[in-house]
Amino acid sequence: MDLTDIMKELGIIADCPAAEDVYSGKAERYITFTYEDERATAHADNERQLDTVWMQVNYYVPITYRYQKDKKAIKEHLEQIGAKEISVRSWTEGALDGRKDKKHIVFEFNYSEWRNNQ
Repeated sequence: MDLTDIMKELGIIADCPAAEDVYSGKAERYITFTYEDERATAHADNERQLDTVWMQVNYYVPITYRYQKDKKAIKEHLEQIGAKEISVRSWTEGALDGRKDKKHIVFEFNYSEWRNNQ
């Protein structure tokens, strides 16, 4: 299952770069997304019928950036594409090294597709 184009649309929604797994640019705000797991989740007649992918979207912003509007827009986009069990968490990045200059917002969800155009 390939949701890369759909995930890159999140960058348009939040007006920032979006990249799979790692962002190596210099923007202060950016999105990364990762495929955590993918497996068949429904079977019939000894065949796989439904595939489900678990995804994580990470949105990094400066600590002073008001991200709530973007968070709502990203969550609404995920709902529109059919994402399920959307969880949103946020924290201040850098707690381990003493820096507190980034806010990290994480969206975790799953998305399912039927095989063979069912």
